[in-house]
Amino acid sequence: MALIEPWSCVEAAYAWGERRTLKAGGRLLVVVDPGQSLEGIAELRAASAQGGDGDR
Repeated sequence: MALIEPWSCVEAAYAWGERRTLKAGGRLLVVVDPGQSLEGIAELRAASAQGGDGDR
């Protein structure tokens, strides 16, 4: 695409679609400081298992 429109190469370097769920079969590293609680991971995993919104 950059051969057709040079600016598209610049734009593609900074603008990309982000997933809203975990990638199916992917891996995730979560680091939590001592004394902090971890919330929302179960919901994120459930959405991923269901092929949730924005999964790429």
